[in-house]
Amino acid sequence: CEAFSTYPRTYDVIHVVNIDSLIRDTRTGNY
Repeated sequence: CEAFSTYPRTYDVIHVVNIDSLIRDTRTGNY
């Protein structure tokens, strides 16, 4: 159960990092 519970959290963290980097790229691209 521990591994199953940890997997979604790591998956969400990766998504947040990807979205954050995409937003930063868009901001730098606009400017």
